[in-house]
Amino acid sequence: MLLNLWLEIRQEFFPERGDVDEYVVHWSRRRQKRTLAACYTEEKRVIVARELNYPQLHVWLHPLLYHEMCHAILGENVPRKNGKRQWHGKAFKALESRHPELRAFDHWVKNGGWEHAVRSDRAKRAHQQRKLAHQ
Repeated sequence: MLLNLWLEIRQEFFPERGDVDEYVVHWSRRRQKRTLAACYTEEKRVIVARELNYPQLHVWLHPLLYHEMCHAILGENVPRKNGKRQWHGKAFKALESRHPELRAFDHWVKNGGWEHAVRSDRAKRAHQQRKLAHQ
């Protein structure tokens, strides 16, 4: 599912960048609290928080994967300031602003949507654990 969405996004927004199709995109195996997704440009890998793997949250995967794809597109060509990479600098923000759902996604995150997703996932997993323990 994630890889198919990744490929669709690349074709829609970056048709000339077939090299981005080489990325491996998968769900995280670890619990997340702060990180929704991460793009590792050298490894050509994207990891998405498993806490988003619920049908009602899949609406946010498109803008989230687009955000990570912006990192992949810019790659290691990210400008430096005081020796530090500016991963979310001007070039990134300009690229990111092209996605029509990104503002709504940012709003969802900033207004507790991500925190709620994390708490909900923890509660569901705890319930499953208790259910298994009593069988």
